[in-house]
Amino acid sequence: MRDSNEESLSDILKKLSGSKVLKPKLTEVRIKESWRKSLGSAIEHYTTKLYYKNGVLNVYLSSDVLRQELMYDKTKILQRLNEELQEDLVKDIVFK
Repeated sequence: MRDSNEESLSDILKKLSGSKVLKPKLTEVRIKESWRKSLGSAIEHYTTKLYYKNGVLNVYLSSDVLRQELMYDKTKILQRLNEELQEDLVKDIVFK
């Protein structure tokens, strides 16, 4: 029998993932994983940094040519990322 102050691990994890401190970081991790899955290892290789804040994904790339190509496909990339995330978290992408 459980004590009244005991909680299951899944309940604790749900509370932690919804906290104001952890939720933004967990969202950023999900977006980074979606970037890798959606665009593949070749583009991930040239991605030096991903930073997400307030619906904007900042993507730092080591290739100017790739940056230009991705700018042309920005709408498709946004759609793919949000499909992978199963929600519309990314509203814009800025390539740097």
